[in-house]
Amino acid sequence: ARAIEFAEPVDFAVLNGRDPVVRELSERTKAQLVWFDQHQPVPPMPIPGRHNIENALAAAAVGRIAGLSDEAINGAIAGFKGIEHRLELIGEWAGVRWYNDSKATNPDAGRVALSSFPGTPLVLIAGGYGSGFELGDWVKDVIANTEAVVLMGASADLLAKELAAHPKVRRALTLEDAVDVAASLARPGGVVLLSPAYKSFDMFKDYEDRGRRFKALVRQRFAA
Repeated sequence: ARAIEFAEPVDFAVLNGRDPVVRELSERTKAQLVWFDQHQPVPPMPIPGRHNIENALAAAAVGRIAGLSDEAINGAIAGFKGIEHRLELIGEWAGVRWYNDSKATNPDAGRVALSSFPGTPLVLIAGGYGSGFELGDWVKDVIANTEAVVLMGASADLLAKELAAHPKVRRALTLEDAVDVAASLARPGGVVLLSPAYKSFDMFKDYEDRGRRFKALVRQRFAA
């Protein structure tokens, strides 16, 4: 907020006009306002998720300010492969896409991932280490957006109780078990998503270790 307040008329503020807080902040700056949510055409984003589309729109707006052509902007965004452990596509086997979102170490991050596959049969792998999280909105989103859930880790008992209204919740003792159970529940045209909504320290060194082990298990099962 302070950065935008100290901006000068020669500066640009690239902002999301859909955010009411940002709209309010925009009234405090002398900078030239660029509302990236109004950028047209919408660049082709190969990674799922509304938040990733917004990131692409912001990048496109900055590129246009810098004098880049729409062709150059779209080409750069279309070639972006994403960041490891953040809705990272591992591959597709038997018509099922497998995604690694191990960076989702809290329920709010997990909710972002859950909203990224509208209308898609979704099998979620969740659970891990942590306590004190507010789970209400996450539980609602899980019930609304998933066909099946596979729970693992220290939070599995708690999450099983919270998801009692979900028609298809399964348990896994290990990550390898979770991959096997998820594979049995997934169907062609669907997605298996590791988005734990919890930290990793109960079973893994960190979220990166969790994500890389998940990718290795999936590839070992399908790509061998």
